Amino acid sequence: MTTAATIFVLIASYRDTECQWTIKDLFEKAANPAKIRVGVCWQADLLEDKNCFQIETRPNQVSAVYFRPEESMGVCWARAQAQALLRDEDYALQIDSHMRFVDNWDEHMVNALALCDSANPILTVYPPGYTPPNQLDSEAPPRVQRISHINASGIVFYSAIQPPEGVQPIAPMPTAGLAAGFIFGPSRWLRRLRHDPLIYFHGEEHALAARLWTHGFDLFSPHQTLIYHYYTRSESAKPWSDDTKWHAKHQKTLLRLRQLLTPNTLPERDRTDLGIYGLGSQRSLEDYEAYAGINFSARSIASYAQCFPYVRTADVTTMLGTDHYSLTVSDQAQLFILGDEGLLFSASRGEIYHLNTAATYVWCLLEENANWQRLVTALSTRCDMTAADAEKTLTNLLIHWRGQGVLLGNETADGKSELAPLRDDEPKDSSELNNLSLPGQINFAKEQRYCVLETHFNLQFCDEDHAAWLMPALRHFETNDQRQPNFVLTVYQYDNLHYIFLDGELAHSDKKLSQLGPCIKYQLVRTALDCYDHIMNLHAGVVAKNGALIALPAQSGDGKSTLVAGLVKHGYQYFTDELAPLARGSCKVIPVPLGICVKTTAFSTLETLYPEIPEHPVHDRDDGRRAVYLPPSLDSIASLDSAQQITHLVFPRYRENETTQIIRISQVEAFARAMEHCVSIPKPLTLDDASALVNWIEQVECYDLVSGSLEEAIQQIDALISA
Repeated sequence: MTTAATIFVLIASYRDTECQWTIKDLFEKAANPAKIRVGVCWQADLLEDKNCFQIETRPNQVSAVYFRPEESMGVCWARAQAQALLRDEDYALQIDSHMRFVDNWDEHMVNALALCDSANPILTVYPPGYTPPNQLDSEAPPRVQRISHINASGIVFYSAIQPPEGVQPIAPMPTAGLAAGFIFGPSRWLRRLRHDPLIYFHGEEHALAARLWTHGFDLFSPHQTLIYHYYTRSESAKPWSDDTKWHAKHQKTLLRLRQLLTPNTLPERDRTDLGIYGLGSQRSLEDYEAYAGINFSARSIASYAQCFPYVRTADVTTMLGTDHYSLTVSDQAQLFILGDEGLLFSASRGEIYHLNTAATYVWCLLEENANWQRLVTALSTRCDMTAADAEKTLTNLLIHWRGQGVLLGNETADGKSELAPLRDDEPKDSSELNNLSLPGQINFAKEQRYCVLETHFNLQFCDEDHAAWLMPALRHFETNDQRQPNFVLTVYQYDNLHYIFLDGELAHSDKKLSQLGPCIKYQLVRTALDCYDHIMNLHAGVVAKNGALIALPAQSGDGKSTLVAGLVKHGYQYFTDELAPLARGSCKVIPVPLGICVKTTAFSTLETLYPEIPEHPVHDRDDGRRAVYLPPSLDSIASLDSAQQITHLVFPRYRENETTQIIRISQVEAFARAMEHCVSIPKPLTLDDASALVNWIEQVECYDLVSGSLEEAIQQIDALISA
């Protein structure tokens, strides 16, 4: 490393006692410590966390900004604060606050960059772990970052894997993945890209990877170990342990990621120009997806992204047309055609994929054993595209189908020693559960029996305040059946904390009584769902009238609950506000009459219909919103034996000041939207499950409803079932 080279080290630290030792280690292990400057965003209580700040090594080379824990807005927000401390350094290194270094790490990193075949190289990988204070694996082999999986919310997760036997890298290895806890490159990467403060935690890495690549930077995993990371950190505070509103911030993250990577899946109103937090203009997102082997919209991973070198190479397209790559349909795949689109079931994955018109056409040709040239010619003619565009479309389809296991191929993942989840613990409930046990003898103030989805509970209240606060929210599940309960839930208070026990085991704790309502409802519903045999659970309101059963799948904030409450007041029978499990085999929905969750933002809209709203307890939800659980009149609730199939699937979206309109959509589009945003599936689907779901959706009328007022939305649904 030349004497002129300087390095800026960016650290975001949340109440982390390891941060001070990370800073000490990076200075002590550097070949040229005088050329290094650290910028830290401290998120800590200056009194409670005073043991986090003992910067004894080169304190004059450490710049810092300080925030109280309650001011923190997430990891990317914190990184953005530290990013502002960058000056005129030549290189920039972003790390987590719990790291250790190899000797002369600064020289090794700069030298590794010089070996990269790129004008804009970035080093990144999940490093091997260490155990404090300094237990390092000095023999750890190099690893390359690769895509591990994509979850139901579209978050891309990575892992680091050792190259296959026989591969001894002598230079950094190309990758499409990113490790946010280790990013090193010329400092221009940190000048061109601003950290997006609206991304809370998960999603940071794949969003930043796409942004870096489209800004012209190339990602590489180093060919030698340069740094270590402390992974378990079970003793450390996490932002989501302290922040009761982390879930709301995570929901904003999910929207932000869709605005960045899949804007075409959003309504026009939700799309936005992300400006300095958007993609670059040097390369396209489509080209990044091709290079990385990922399809953000389909949430699929290509076959080549699952075997070394885990990125697309120049010979992928060529190899598709040779015997090296089979074009044979797997016997584990089954296509269901609806109109000119399709639903493709993978038995090996237990998943269903949406195929548009072109993809459905290509799949049908594959079932006829079409070769590569016939596929290109037929697709070019059918879709009026050039042969080159047809080849590009085909390549992307085939490699993703192979990755989904519905198309056979000869590739095998040949790496080894894959590391376990290599980010810090995922956000969990806002409170840290301890080992508290229930006392042996308790005089309960109140006990009440409940029945949810044919599962029986006995709910024990140790305090009259608990009973008065929680029972109105659960009124519709009350039963006089005195059979032996399947489960016992106990609500208990000790040392100013409120606890929920399930069969004597601690399930949840909270500081505020107002936070217990959503939690007790969650425990009842989750436990009952685990016992109920269903194919999938729609996050939807469900109402019935004149023989029609209308399901209203929606995400939080789309006005679903307000619409359900309005429909019930206009003569509709109430099935559920948010929980619509489809029974296995029949796909019928059984009533689950939860109290309608009315957020405080909807009070003014519904108070004319429900003047009693102000009399109900206001509960604090973990997404930061406040709500009442509104009990519909008993005569409006469908009887528990009135299970029936959904006849209408209506996706509601309230948009203030917009013209109300209802538009019919295809059954395949509706199914894909429900599967993407509004569904949980308890276990992998079988072919019988897939057949039942396709048979069900074929009989359902599907609509998109955009409404500017509650009254107009009700009128549209009235007209729908009257037609």
